[in-house]
Amino acid sequence: MRKSRYKWIALSNTSLGVFMASLNANIVLISLPAVFRGIHINPMAPGNSAYLLWLLMGYTVSYCNSAGFFRPHFGYVRASPVI
Repeated sequence: MRKSRYKWIALSNTSLGVFMASLNANIVLISLPAVFRGIHINPMAPGNSAYLLWLLMGYTVSYCNSAGFFRPHFGYVRASPVI
């Protein structure tokens, strides 16, 4: 009985992690137009697509670094981002 309970806990934790990662990605994608309006850049203009890539990569790197910062404090398994 106890072994089957762990399967459901693992499934629920994985599902929650995938949901949180997709919610995080949707929030970032929805906020991108407001961010670019704030810095007065059109990322779809010729020659400005690099700004879009830099913003997305910068966010990804900062997200992974923050997860790396919290790993020693909360444990390596609990603080790992779902990628």
